[in-house]
Amino acid sequence: MINRLIKNFIFDERIRSSLVFSDDTKIRLNSEDLRTSRLELKASSGLFPTDPNLYVETPLTTPNSLLKWLKLEAAKVGDELPLDTSVGFKVKTLAGNYFWNGSAWAAATLSDWMSESDFNENFSTFPISTVGSRSIGIIINLRTTNPQVTPRITSLKLLGEFDIDYLDDIVYE
Repeated sequence: MINRLIKNFIFDERIRSSLVFSDDTKIRLNSEDLRTSRLELKASSGLFPTDPNLYVETPLTTPNSLLKWLKLEAAKVGDELPLDTSVGFKVKTLAGNYFWNGSAWAAATLSDWMSESDFNENFSTFPISTVGSRSIGIIINLRTTNPQVTPRITSLKLLGEFDIDYLDDIVYE
């Protein structure tokens, strides 16, 4: 039976040790307020860094019975990003990192990022069954061009299509 399920990456203390930060002096998991634990840029002297390629990697997940991934949703504090900020994404696998280059999935370099809408328009075509042994994670780029503001992400949701025969197939992490 084909079902759609969501994999959640909630950015709180439970996931902290599994996250990989590009530069933990400039990007962080802020869990000071437990109600709104989030990924954000780290201020120094009251200003956020404007480096273009600061990122956080989620842990890999390998769900049973996955047929394909369909969509991604990044939950933002306040539902919208502040002006002058952006969030970019890459797919992380055991075989490397990938992005949609406008016509196909390609190996990603440090500066290759997709918007959430580009990601979602093409995620269902990602060849998860042949790339990276079906394991997947997401690399999240937080960026600002205004040192007064930062993007804030509380969670990621991945919607997938699964062929589930047994209840055990839906229990995964």
